[in-house]
Amino acid sequence: MIKIVENSPNLIHVHDTDGVDIKMLNACFIGTGRVEGFSFEMDKIQALFPDSELDRYKGRFEKAKESIFSRLILFDFLSKYCNINTKLLKIYYTDAGKPYFEDSHIHFSIAHSGKTALIAVSFSGIIGVDFEHESKKKDYKKLSKRFFHPEESNFLELSKEEELADLFLKMWIKKEAIVKCLGGTMFSMMSKINTLDNTIYNVDNQNIDLINFALINAENNFKNICLASVANLHQVFVFDYEKF
Repeated sequence: MIKIVENSPNLIHVHDTDGVDIKMLNACFIGTGRVEGFSFEMDKIQALFPDSELDRYKGRFEKAKESIFSRLILFDFLSKYCNINTKLLKIYYTDAGKPYFEDSHIHFSIAHSGKTALIAVSFSGIIGVDFEHESKKKDYKKLSKRFFHPEESNFLELSKEEELADLFLKMWIKKEAIVKCLGGTMFSMMSKINTLDNTIYNVDNQNIDLINFALINAENNFKNICLASVANLHQVFVFDYEKF
């Protein structure tokens, strides 16, 4: 059993990185950007992307723009502000699809919603991040019965209709951030996470007994960002990629 502990890190919107120790411990950097209207410069992509990632997207550039864009934010951030030669990095993928750098102290997580991409980087320990924009109404009660813990499903069944979307989405992003942090698959782990009593049941991860999470209200309509980490993060820096 893994306990989930709510954390309240200091949220800082970064408009200028001067004076910020990018590699500080117990901190996380979150970069956001919109893929719509963004100019993809192949010279820049080829200069920043490791060869393995260039090969991964070869021949399907147009179909994978959101994924390419999020990695562009990641590699540009590591190159520009962390002075890391990203050409020497290699992203590996677990059987569940979790991307990671092998034998590296750089921990990251990627999330997409619509045409918006978000990356989180930490030098303190493994992390997971997720966010959602509210979309047109869905059958949240039916979805919760299918995927959520029974206690959560019963709670949502009794919730007011006008509160349902907000409650469901906050549970969802919390679950997804935790799953990304632990490296599992979403639909095999969802029902094992109970966000009401903050406990994760029957998860085979002997090295982790506690997950920290924070719900972050950032600028630019990012009302619901959830960050999960094995580290107790003290500060979260949020920057808009398009302004850098």
